[in-house]
Amino acid sequence: MLIRSITFLLIAFMFTGCGSASESDQPIITDERGDDADSQNDNNSNEVIVIPPDEESNESEETTVPINYSWSAPELLESEGGEAGLPSVDINSQGDTVVAWTQKEGTAINVHVTYISSTGAEITSTLNDPLTKSKIAESNYIYYKRPYAVVSINETGQAFTAWTSILIEESNMNGAYVASFNLADNSWNAPVQISSEANSMIDMKINDSGMAAIVWTQASGNGNQLFISQYSNANATWSDPILLSTGSISSPQVALTSTGHSVIVFEEYSSELSANHIYAMEVDASGVKSSKHKIDTQASSAGELIVNINDDNQIAVSWLQDDDLNEQTDPWVASYSSGAWTEAVKINSEHGTTTIALA
Repeated sequence: MLIRSITFLLIAFMFTGCGSASESDQPIITDERGDDADSQNDNNSNEVIVIPPDEESNESEETTVPINYSWSAPELLESEGGEAGLPSVDINSQGDTVVAWTQKEGTAINVHVTYISSTGAEITSTLNDPLTKSKIAESNYIYYKRPYAVVSINETGQAFTAWTSILIEESNMNGAYVASFNLADNSWNAPVQISSEANSMIDMKINDSGMAAIVWTQASGNGNQLFISQYSNANATWSDPILLSTGSISSPQVALTSTGHSVIVFEEYSSELSANHIYAMEVDASGVKSSKHKIDTQASSAGELIVNINDDNQIAVSWLQDDDLNEQTDPWVASYSSGAWTEAVKINSEHGTTTIALA
């Protein structure tokens, strides 16, 4: 709850302390622990036991090297008047971080973004005109638990942020927009309009090769159309929108493989089944799309999906599904690898209601 007219947006980072050794002195890591290590484990310390090489004999002496994990103090990113919207954050293994959020400024709701390099340098920008409205993005979080603006960063430090705007009152922007971070001069480039019609949910990912994908929905008749646009470093432009599906579609999310293959997962209400279900589609790097595939296997309603991908291009999707027989809600999961989906599995059969699935 906000209790002051000024909203503070905070972020903290976790750092790992580690040591190094020359190649000739490189220790051997072992899982075998002596009495001293057991005693220290009783004191809840996190340690790695290493055995340095003995140059004069085959005997080894165990040495304890502590691994220290700690959180930095919270850092204030912005303290302007007005309410800050739910932030989106991403970080790479180098420590480069990007954070985006919406900031209410008078009658406007603007998109703000901060790029924090691994050296600690911070670049904060307002990515749209002061008169821009983002009311539709605000309502998307209320109903679909999605951030107002989304961000993604890869291992080279290349980053994007994307959002949707709608024409309301004095607003002068409408549709889906994306802005990229310019590594050459450490600044955010001007936003690029991906679609002039997009007015609803959006998601985006970038891979380490500089390929990216944005998915969004836009109103069409009594339902929504689902679109995707793809980006490649080769031509540094976004493709024309590709229509994926039309229906009562919501909450689209995209996972992007190392080859630029997009896997899009979304919710869609089926009038035939009288329930909401989880579906997936694929689009390869050249823009060829697959047919729609239903992931959940139950007749009851499903929703609140979360998507994630690992370095081996394996994708996991979790969601909540009603269990009408027991009058409860259960979490389910399915995975994707090498072009195929596993069968959905219920991961909790206890009586009760799961309120949100976390991946």
